[in-house]
Amino acid sequence: MSHSTYPKSVQPGIPKLGKLKNGYRRVHIGDLLYEEKRPVKLKDDEDYRLITIKRSRGGIEERAIMKGKKISVQSQFKIAEGDFVISKRQIVHGACALVTSEFGGSIVSNEYSVLRTTPLIDSQYLKYLSHSVYFQQTCFHSSIGVHVEKMIFKLSDWFKWKIDIPSLDIQHKTASFLTAVDTKIEELTKKQELLEQYKKGVMQKIFSQEIRFKADDGSDFPEWEEKYLNEYLQIKATYGIVKAGNFLDSGIKMVRGGDIKNSTVNTDLPLVSEKIAKEYKRTTLQLNDIVIALVGYPGEAAIIPNELVGHNISRAVGLLRFNQNINNYFIVQYLNSHVGRKDVLKPSAGSAQQVVNLKDLNQLKLDVPCLEEQTKIADFLSSINTKIDLVAKELENVKQFKKGLLQQMFV
Repeated sequence: MSHSTYPKSVQPGIPKLGKLKNGYRRVHIGDLLYEEKRPVKLKDDEDYRLITIKRSRGGIEERAIMKGKKISVQSQFKIAEGDFVISKRQIVHGACALVTSEFGGSIVSNEYSVLRTTPLIDSQYLKYLSHSVYFQQTCFHSSIGVHVEKMIFKLSDWFKWKIDIPSLDIQHKTASFLTAVDTKIEELTKKQELLEQYKKGVMQKIFSQEIRFKADDGSDFPEWEEKYLNEYLQIKATYGIVKAGNFLDSGIKMVRGGDIKNSTVNTDLPLVSEKIAKEYKRTTLQLNDIVIALVGYPGEAAIIPNELVGHNISRAVGLLRFNQNINNYFIVQYLNSHVGRKDVLKPSAGSAQQVVNLKDLNQLKLDVPCLEEQTKIADFLSSINTKIDLVAKELENVKQFKKGLLQQMFV
């Protein structure tokens, strides 16, 4: 079977068990689980909660709450907390999950296998075991069909696969530790979301001038003045390479519209020839240039980092090279704020596809504070970004730690 046959969630290869570890036992999967069927006789005017299992072991989500008479597939089964549910058509993509108390009492169609654990396995341990490469491979090789999107799971075949499990005591400890790691991930995710919401709210108030900063001596800064954007530009806003030709293995990186997102530029970029890049010398990137997506994510802006100096942009990107009378970090925060995005996209409002027009961008009017207040705003927002970046980095580290643990524990 070629690697291209496998879905992304499954590591290619035939499931193979290594040497049995000390303290482990080798059993059939059918020794750990059994099928539980709780048929539901639908009543026309009764509400039922339908759920679906997300791919890549992404958990359960509600699909709908429907009256019995509205449910087209009449063969439905109730699920309970502690069930292990497998989507027969999506398990090749990792669609399986342990039912939590939140979803107990929901119903699924006969397109799902509803299973209970035997006394040999801890249900929480099973939840993490389902992330292992071996588990995923057994599910894939217990599914039949000529196309990955049409394969269907054969429970009886899956039950015949053997698997290694530790003692129940070790299972409990393993599951407890991994649950603590999951709790940490949830806490950091929530913290990151709250910081991002806070920043969004503060930016709205700053750029609408609801919040004003003061000078170091406590005095008020002058009122913001309406200016044209082009008053601060060294050169008029312009776009980059029109005909990039074939992408190469080496050459000059080219930023496209979709590469600018969340105030940053993706640095894993396609490469074009130096000859073509030289034809667009005017848009050769310099440190602290600001690039703005004209299409893709129109209006998204970012400052060019050191590693992209000397590279170039595509025609879907606008180049803004400012003079020393404006703080680049202030202006990029303005462009990415709700106020700035509204101003930039206003000319194309109502169009089927919103875009940033360079002519309109050069004529953009905006309210600008004095340079000292710009710097205070830029420093303040930069400090929030630093906090967000630190939380994001910690979150990614914990996720990688968990991933490494799962790979080591379940080989």
